[in-house]
Amino acid sequence: MEYTSNYAAEPAFQTQTTNRGESSWTIPQLLLAFGLLYIALTAISYFFILTDSVYVRGLAEKMTAERIEELVEMRSQYWWGVLIAPPVVMFIRTVYTALCITIGVIVLGQDLSYYRILTIALFAESIFLLEIALQVFCGIFVLNVRVPDDYANFAPLSALQFFDVSTLKLWMKHPLRTLNLFEVVYMLVLAYFLTPLLKKGTTFWQALRLVGASYGLGLLLWVVALAFLLLQVS
Repeated sequence: MEYTSNYAAEPAFQTQTTNRGESSWTIPQLLLAFGLLYIALTAISYFFILTDSVYVRGLAEKMTAERIEELVEMRSQYWWGVLIAPPVVMFIRTVYTALCITIGVIVLGQDLSYYRILTIALFAESIFLLEIALQVFCGIFVLNVRVPDDYANFAPLSALQFFDVSTLKLWMKHPLRTLNLFEVVYMLVLAYFLTPLLKKGTTFWQALRLVGASYGLGLLLWVVALAFLLLQVS
């Protein structure tokens, strides 16, 4: 799929992408499509992997039976909150990614609208959908999920898999989980679709440096902030 190099401003929350000039997507359509996919994958993990029995086993040595029963009842009552959380996170992540790259584009004196960049970030979100799909697949067919941590601490193709998770502090897990192959591919995809939209003569490697300096820095700040927050509550 190629993006056109027309730098004219797009209407709010709408921009156009072309596949040899034949197809177009709007931002609401992308949000709806990917949001539904996230909900579907989350529902599979909720009802078939992280079942009530799994949670009961995980809490059995930490809480009383009465307290566990209350939590299970609350879980069954507010299951919808678990399903809508991933699409919300996706929206925040793509808006943040597009903002970081837009700042980088402005600093370099490039002419590219925020909404065009937001569309690229949404298309690239398919990489993280693949990551979740792989985790769900492994959770059903590969892993022996006895307690929630068995699934929560499984991050395929990440640096977390090279450590004994039981020895790690809570604040250490997120940075190691973020250091993964999917993040690398995500940055490559962002650079690939940005290249034809930047000034004529911009190479893929120049676009990749732009992504690394803007999104990469933004990701680092995000990881450090979250690690600090987890450190305070752990």
